[in-house]
Amino acid sequence: MLRQGDQVRRHVIDEGLAQGTDPRDGLRRFLHTTVAELDTNPLYRRVMSHPEEMEAVSARLTPERLAAAESGATADLLHFLTTHLPGDPHILLGTLRADRLGPDLYPRS
Repeated sequence: MLRQGDQVRRHVIDEGLAQGTDPRDGLRRFLHTTVAELDTNPLYRRVMSHPEEMEAVSARLTPERLAAAESGATADLLHFLTTHLPGDPHILLGTLRADRLGPDLYPRS
């Protein structure tokens, strides 16, 4: 997962979020590239749809590797949300994650 982190970041941030003409377009591009990544990358799809597996991976990392992993795409997205949109960026991030992970994890009642 860590080896793929830079590739995933380039795809969803550099080729998605950062290419938007405005914040709305950037988020639209981010969501499209994220869905494409989830569709084509089984490992990324697995850790994004099973948070307990991401926690297990994180538990095995040294503090240095964990810090490096946390400074990737999520940090870039949080920075974007903080600078471009009003509101708490962590709440906005949670909303994006719920949308991105889909109805399997967040079924409608």
